[in-house]
Formats: sequence, structure tokens, C-alpha cells
Amino acid sequence: MQITLFNPCRFNEHVYVCGAGSKLIEAFAPLTNQFLSLALSFPESYPCTLYVHNSLLMVHSKTFISKLAELEGQLLLHSQVSQPAVGKYSNSHPILNSVRGVFFIIQEDKCVCLNMETGKLVRKFV
Repeated sequence: MQITLFNPCRFNEHVYVCGAGSKLIEAFAPLTNQFLSLALSFPESYPCTLYVHNSLLMVHSKTFISKLAELEGQLLLHSQVSQPAVGKYSNSHPILNSVRGVFFIIQEDKCVCLNMETGKLVRKFV
């Protein structure tokens, strides 16, 4: 049995999801109750973690951090950074601390704290 992990994230008027087995990010428009087709994919198929930081949708996958902006209802790639440390952790719902610029993710019996901009490990709790 394959388990697909994903965490939905609300960004402006849409709910975005991405998960294992797909390089695509999908959007749901709650006002119209429709899924939207996006012409946007990522360089790898891997579970990702989504959250909003500095008015951008942050997508952490196995080796990339993609920053996405929304312009006139369209999701556009703002920038993308290669970061090999990002994907060592599963994609539970992130707990954000925007004041300190970090987020926490639970993986099995560990909690890790990662930098929101770089994805680098700040601290591990066992």
C-alpha cells in the first residue's frame, strides 16, 4: 500500500496541494467549488510541504525550495533554490513561527525546526 502525503495550504483565494507521485501542484477554488488546472510543475516527484511566507507560497520538496507568487489569479514561479537538506523530513502540516522565521515538521518520533527561507535544519527534537 502506498501512502500519499500532502498538506493543503490556503494562499489568497485558493487552496493548494501537492504530494508524492506527482510533479504538479493543484489548486482548489472554494468559491466556485472547482479544481483549477495549473501550468506549473516541479523538478521532482516527492512529498512537499506548503506554507505562506512574505506573501509567497513556499513549496519545500526533496531538494528544492520553490517560491510562488500569485498574479491576477495565476500562480507564477518567483524563484527556486536547490537545497539538499530540505527533503530529509516528511511533510506533516508545518507549524510556523514567522517572527523567528522558522517552521516545525513532525517526522515519526522526531520534531525538526527548519529555516523558512533556506530550509536548513535549525534544531532537532527527539
